[in-house]
Amino acid sequence: MINGILKKALTTLIDQKLRGAGKVSELDFDRKAGMLSMSLDLRGEEGAVSVTLNGLSLSQDGKLSFATAESNRVWIRELLNSYSDRLVVDISEKYLAIVRPMFTEK
Repeated sequence: MINGILKKALTTLIDQKLRGAGKVSELDFDRKAGMLSMSLDLRGEEGAVSVTLNGLSLSQDGKLSFATAESNRVWIRELLNSYSDRLVVDISEKYLAIVRPMFTEK
């Protein structure tokens, strides 16, 4: 479970990356497992889309990456897993101070 400030920052970041294609409706981060789970309301999709990113890591220079993905939509799962080695999110300085504790605090 993540606290409210971290959850809001991460939700805002993901919403910005979706660029109007949808919004995060639920989000949870399991620090020990390195797993981010979310429910998305995506335009053109009936019902919620669940996405889980496994093997999440944050580099020293603020690059967020994942190893594998799961989803209740086959096309999303396959797309994310096909590009997982190239799908790296640069966390801006604005959010880095908030997101970094998710990966460093015990």
